[in-house]
Amino acid sequence: MESTINSMISFAIACISSKNEIKQENKIKEIYENYLSQFGPMVIQLGMRSALAVYQNKNEGRKGKREYILDLIFEVLKEPDFPNIAQNANRTEWINAYLVQTTDIDAYDEQLILDASVALKRAIRTFSLTDDKQE
Repeated sequence: MESTINSMISFAIACISSKNEIKQENKIKEIYENYLSQFGPMVIQLGMRSALAVYQNKNEGRKGKREYILDLIFEVLKEPDFPNIAQNANRTEWINAYLVQTTDIDAYDEQLILDASVALKRAIRTFSLTDDKQE
């Protein structure tokens, strides 16, 4: 698990850096750091399928869209180092496969999703993410 998370961090940094919707003045908006921090505990409390549904569907908040967290997790998992979990799909298809269709979320997929969320949380909290245009 730890080695998987560590291997995901570079992908997490790249994904976060490319997501302008979650940045403000070269910093990550605090709400997205909070959404990432809440993801793991929500999975433990509600289960993976319910947590994904909440992040997919509960976007009425004024501060930010939870679905951006799913975008980030999906982008990390699309990398070739993590085969088959998010390949050949877009984020909506990937989530719908778990939420609407009968696709089971096996223990391996669940662990990869959680590992990606931890890698993203570490990337946000540990590394300075700045805009490349800044001098």
